[in-house]
Amino acid sequence: MSQSRWVIASLLLLLAACGGGGSSGGGDSGSGGGEPPMFQNMQVVRYPMGLTTPANAESPYATVLQDCVFSNTRTASCNFGTLPLLGTQTRNPTIEQVMSRVLVSHTWMGTRFREVLEAMPSDMLLMMRGVTAVVISSDVRPSFFWTRTGAIYLDPEYIWLTPSERATIPTTPDFRSNFGADLQLAMPWRYVKDNAPAYVRYPYGQEQPRQIADIVVDIGRLLYHELAHANDYYVPERQASYTSNQTPLTAVVAPIVSDDLTSLMPLSSNEMRGLARVRFHGDNSTATQRGYTPLQVAGFFAPDTATVFYNYSTQREDLAMLFEILLMRFHFGAEMDTAVTNNPQGQNLTSADYIVAWGQRNRLGEHAVRERARYVSARLLPEVNLNLYVDTLPGPRQMRVGESWAGNMVLDPAPRSSEQHRHLDKESVEQWRQLPVDTLHGYH
Repeated sequence: MSQSRWVIASLLLLLAACGGGGSSGGGDSGSGGGEPPMFQNMQVVRYPMGLTTPANAESPYATVLQDCVFSNTRTASCNFGTLPLLGTQTRNPTIEQVMSRVLVSHTWMGTRFREVLEAMPSDMLLMMRGVTAVVISSDVRPSFFWTRTGAIYLDPEYIWLTPSERATIPTTPDFRSNFGADLQLAMPWRYVKDNAPAYVRYPYGQEQPRQIADIVVDIGRLLYHELAHANDYYVPERQASYTSNQTPLTAVVAPIVSDDLTSLMPLSSNEMRGLARVRFHGDNSTATQRGYTPLQVAGFFAPDTATVFYNYSTQREDLAMLFEILLMRFHFGAEMDTAVTNNPQGQNLTSADYIVAWGQRNRLGEHAVRERARYVSARLLPEVNLNLYVDTLPGPRQMRVGESWAGNMVLDPAPRSSEQHRHLDKESVEQWRQLPVDTLHGYH
């Protein structure tokens, strides 16, 4: 695909996830004055989308769900009189109320999603107040939230439990996968618990049956992220004021929470913002950017107050990453690792090929970073007081420069001696070396 088409695709994805663009029509009609269908030309879905069905056929919204949130023909948004925001109907949603708004491309996805909700912390249901619907479809990649519909769209890759379920999910890569390939650096990330991966993903063709407990951390981070977007636009303090003739798009009133965050505690590195435009939006890199070494980029990133590289994608993603990482540590004890490494090219790369120039675990513990996360959590989830927890967060732990991403899996509060390193479990180390490296987060 040409660079110009990649740029167009990235702009469309930005609109999809961050609420911009599209018709603001307020009625139920699918007519949009000659506008194209809402999902046409979007890179986050495979268009035209396949048939979807309500997870609960008896839902009061069963007849409108597909037309309002995943239609191949609709151009204008449904209003809240047809498909209301959940938070306008209840302040304490139940699993049944959420499931009445779930649309799936395969029956197993609805079953799995209910099991996921049953395994999630209770505040996940509170976050669901910010959506009109949840779409889980094999036509979605990556996951996203959209203010044109008020719905979140989930890639089912996160919730399969059997090889036969995974076989219904296409292997199409995230369309951003090759953005920034000409840069000298990568910025991998991972969730770690007790010096080991917080979850493991199986390569295609090597699937093994899984249990809900095996996927709860991975799907948990996805849900907290996308629901952060939803409650950023439809902040809890405003949800009760929405009327039936408003649409999800016309209900958005500036400033939203991420605007306030940026006004009060902005990120400062223009260099990182520029690199994020290349890596996540497909902008052409400049000669200056291509000349940056990993050590130089560490010098831009480390003094600032982002949690990971993706914070710089947009101010909406900045908010969502802060919220996600705080809630993942609070509920699951999963800490975020982030680093600046080289950018190796070739086939069959592993985490042993990425050499750390700078890295941290639990960057959330930096004072300025945690204050930003404190602000975000108070606005998006006011019923859960995280102040005491935030106050007691330990500081970050530094990675060992010059070692691989795999070699930095085990980080003690104090550096290990060479002899201690030699006694690490060899089987575990080799397993970690073979893990793929994530530089995209799989959502928008």
